Amino acid sequence: MDYRELVSIVVLLKDNHESGTREGKYFFFKYLDIVLDPKSDIYILGDLHKLAEVLKDNGVCEFSDVIGLYDSKAGGKLSELCGGCYA
Repeated sequence: MDYRELVSIVVLLKDNHESGTREGKYFFFKYLDIVLDPKSDIYILGDLHKLAEVLKDNGVCEFSDVIGLYDSKAGGKLSELCGGCYA
């Protein structure tokens, strides 16, 4: 997945997560289901280094914890790669 696509996905997730609405939270988790499915065309865990960079650039390193609920190894690696930017 190219960098711009990854940024678009993370920004969409961020916007819905921060919306404060029930619909926004619902969309956030439903979209995570899709982007964290290895069979999906928009799977985001293919390059964890790039994903960590995008998470840091957008101030949402804490998403690594949520990703860890779906894939504990990927979530742990993302937390490590983010370098505690959300400590």
